[in-house]
Amino acid sequence: MNLAGYIRVSTEGQVDAFGKDVQREAILRWAELNGHLVTHFYEEDGVSGKTDSGSRPALSQALEQAERKHFEGLVVFEPSRIARRIVVQETLLTLIWGQGLKVFATTVGELSEDEDDPTKIMIRQILGVIAEFDHRTTVKKLQAGRLIKSSQGGYIGGAAAYGLRVVGIGKNSHLVPDATEVAVIEEMRLRHSNGEGLTAIAESLNGRQIPTRQGKLWAATQVSRILARFENE
Repeated sequence: MNLAGYIRVSTEGQVDAFGKDVQREAILRWAELNGHLVTHFYEEDGVSGKTDSGSRPALSQALEQAERKHFEGLVVFEPSRIARRIVVQETLLTLIWGQGLKVFATTVGELSEDEDDPTKIMIRQILGVIAEFDHRTTVKKLQAGRLIKSSQGGYIGGAAAYGLRVVGIGKNSHLVPDATEVAVIEEMRLRHSNGEGLTAIAESLNGRQIPTRQGKLWAATQVSRILARFENE
């Protein structure tokens, strides 16, 4: 049977352990072992598992092109690649089946509609609920870890605040002061403590061609946000 591989990479990068290469390799290996041919791949980049079909451009394209591309079904690495939320998963499966396509997962085989077999429906949905529970539990643990690390002054990802920069890669990354930006902050604080207004401070920095981190002009609101970080010190 000719099949299309469907690959989804989550927006939740630290939770999503299965990258596109892992999924693609597993799909091709499963297809070969089961006598199928994967003729096309459709890939979603940065799409959450709780997102419905309205925000799944690759899935929508696969459904639209199935007849023209001559494939009879979709194969995914595991059912959670369709969706992690059981309600969304069932909705998308119904949509795919409605297009006359079969659905396979390398971990469990065919995901059959089986309207006449309540037991198979129950097993599929129970597996979906377990996957959703596992995902939510993992997210909660990661969030707790980030909060602990943040409370201890650690780097938890994202853009570093003005005055700091990130050094290192991955788990070894951490924040260190940026000497140039720290000097600008200290000037802001000193001038403001002496009664100078936010606009005047911004204009002074701009007049001396001291740019923001993005290389743009300062505005009073930016100065205000930076000063607010130190108002209780």
